[in-house]
Amino acid sequence: LDYESRFKASVMDDFADSYLKGETPVPCITCNQTVKFHDLLATARELGAACLATGHYVRRALDDTGKAMLQRGVDGSKDQSYFLFATTPDQLDYLRFPLGGLSKDDTRNHARRMGLSLADKPDSQDICFVPNGRYGDVVRRL
Repeated sequence: LDYESRFKASVMDDFADSYLKGETPVPCITCNQTVKFHDLLATARELGAACLATGHYVRRALDDTGKAMLQRGVDGSKDQSYFLFATTPDQLDYLRFPLGGLSKDDTRNHARRMGLSLADKPDSQDICFVPNGRYGDVVRRL
């Protein structure tokens, strides 16, 4: 699946425009709203997938009426519910968050047991397309 042009137009260009206006953009939220939980989710449905699972540290629960709702992940230091605040109930019905009930250490231990090299990958707080937090370099390039 190739979402590169959509990502650039919806996320990266929006980031640069906001940054140049003196705003503080949060591109992860934009990506979730446009690319991940709009385009990718639509593709998953078209392919007949039963659900779309992500690696976000949040939980999905059902309220008293059976409606899906977002909850914080159990690992408060890794909780990502802020980035998913705009996720719609329809999207939540289809999404699954298997890491939401785990700590980061638990996730790493599972990855080690499975022999995955990413088990010891350092955590990153950077924006995926902004290496080393050098926003200005990215804005100039765009």
